[in-house]
Order: sequence, then structure tokens, then C-alpha cells
Amino acid sequence: MDIILPLLAVVAVLLAIPGLRWIYKRVTLAVKLKACCKSKGFRLVGNRPLWMFGTSGGSVCDCYIETARTLYAVKLFSTPSKRSTLVFDDKGHYCFQKKIPLAGGYGGSIEYPKESRHRPMPAYDFRRGYRMEWEIKTPVRVLLINPVCREIRYASLQGGGRMLGAGDMVNNCRIYPLSRFLGELEAQR
Repeated sequence: MDIILPLLAVVAVLLAIPGLRWIYKRVTLAVKLKACCKSKGFRLVGNRPLWMFGTSGGSVCDCYIETARTLYAVKLFSTPSKRSTLVFDDKGHYCFQKKIPLAGGYGGSIEYPKESRHRPMPAYDFRRGYRMEWEIKTPVRVLLINPVCREIRYASLQGGGRMLGAGDMVNNCRIYPLSRFLGELEAQR
């Protein structure tokens, strides 16, 4: 009985690590975005309190970043693990793939891809909380992947696919990891 309680505590901590990683990454995202906006003189407008904890399934964009000529409408999108692959398809769905290592012959290994169920991309509302003075600015819809995954892919249902990079379009949104989005903001005037 004396060993069960510490063992349960260790299991609870191990199960909590992904959630703690997600919270840490999102708080870090908010701090870095605010610092970048402050140094460049941009305005960061959250769409609700605690906007940095927005989820992939929410229907409203999480924040706006106003520059001199551009308005970035940012929707946060998270991935379950840094070893997963985020896959978008041409029907407006997404799923996550994990590679499960299996033992192979002669000391080699084989990776077996396991996919989550395909979920439809929500119809994100990038106009909620929009201000009239922003109408003259160039709008850019951003799907900000944070925490990031190993890779992001586009898979066509007719076969074939390609790797997606920062700035590529998915469902009328530009996808960025945080580091590349900060670089995009730094390049603005």
C-alpha cells in the first residue's frame, strides 16, 4: 500500500506534462507577441480575456495585430505533440499522424503511421471584434500553430501531397509557427 500512492503521483505528473507544456507554450507566445508588438509600435488586441488560451475548435479569431498597413487576424491552432504531423486535405479537414516505431529485421526499425480521425476545419470568424478604422488596412488571416508539431503536410484525396511551410495557404489562412510569424512581424514597418 505504501508504494501505490507514490506510484499514482508519478503517473499523475506524467499525464499532466502535455497540458503543462501547452500552458507554458501559450504563455510564452503571449509574452513574445506583446514584446514584438511593443518594440515595433504595433497594437495587439485580444478578442477576449485570456485570448492566448484559444483552442483549435473555437470559431472566433483570438487576436488582432495592427501594423501601419496590415491587420493580422490570428487564430491559434494547437497540436497534441511535437512528434506528430498535422495533415490538411483538400476537403477542408485535418488530422494528426503519429509514427509508431516497430522493430524491424536485422536491427532496423519501421515506423507505422497512425492517424487520428479527420475533423472538419471550423469556419473561423475573423470579423468578430473588427473595428471600423481597420477597414483601410490589408487583412491577413493567420493560423498560428502553437505548440508546433514535427511537420505540416497537405494531402490530396486524389493522391499525392506536399510539405507545407510558413506562409503557405490553408483554407484561406496563412499558416505560421510562432518563430516565423515573429519574423514576419519584424519585417513589417
